[in-house]
Amino acid sequence: MKKIISICIPVFNEEDNINIVTKEIESFFLKIHKSYDYEIIFSNNCSSDKTLEIIDQCKKKNNKIRSINFDKNIGYDLSVYFNLLNSKGNASIVIDCDLQDPIEKIKFFIKKWEAGHDLIYGIRLNKYENFFFYFWRKLFYVILSLFSKRRYPLYAGDFRLIDRSVINKFNIKEDIPIYTRCISYDHSINSVGIDYFRNLRTKGKSKFSFYNSLKYAFKFILLKTTFINFIIFIIIFPIVLLNGLNNNFTLMYFYIILYIIFTSLTILYKIHLIKSQKKICNELIIKDEQNNII
Repeated sequence: MKKIISICIPVFNEEDNINIVTKEIESFFLKIHKSYDYEIIFSNNCSSDKTLEIIDQCKKKNNKIRSINFDKNIGYDLSVYFNLLNSKGNASIVIDCDLQDPIEKIKFFIKKWEAGHDLIYGIRLNKYENFFFYFWRKLFYVILSLFSKRRYPLYAGDFRLIDRSVINKFNIKEDIPIYTRCISYDHSINSVGIDYFRNLRTKGKSKFSFYNSLKYAFKFILLKTTFINFIIFIIIFPIVLLNGLNNNFTLMYFYIILYIIFTSLTILYKIHLIKSQKKICNELIIKDEQNNII
């Protein structure tokens, strides 16, 4: 019996790319059809254009194509998370609809998977962005590794192959899918990266502006407030101690109060962020291609 590879594609207003990415994937699996079967799962993030209509047309032509549809825009990561949860393959591959991540690279992912790796992620060698964006993205990955138990790879996006054993560890009651790629890292035992060159987007518009990326990073870093507070304490404590020794108690108390206020605000925001994410997951209506609620 052939193993099944699930191709998980989150989409939001990608009407120009649906047919293209579908044909590319179909063509790829025609070359390796003797070894593997496949399914394509589009997770439609409440698109307002003709994305859903075009997906439905593709499904009539190919019964290996499925879709799940959200009743509201839940963001990229949650869309990926629920796509993976609804995949049926022995392994799932996350890829964007714009084909900036080359389909042919999947064969190298599969080879590493066959060699025993449970997570294979793509490492981008080129960046089509200005220096300012590039610098802040690099800084975020460095901070991300500092704040986490595991050292996450630099320049690795969501283009990846995830073994079923890793996906089976996903738990919507415990996970906080603000950064789904980190959840896959955390549950992986034997991961490996593969270098590749990214293509330019030729159709449609990117949904990740600098502002959205910054907001996205800010939320994730705030989830790691314990470490942030520890760093701030290490910085502030010598200043407080120095002012105390110099009998400048007013300034010393000011630093202490400032630290307490910052700590309280970050913890409160962290609680709010987690509750909001859980609420979205609990209230979310997900429908399959027959319009049945999942």
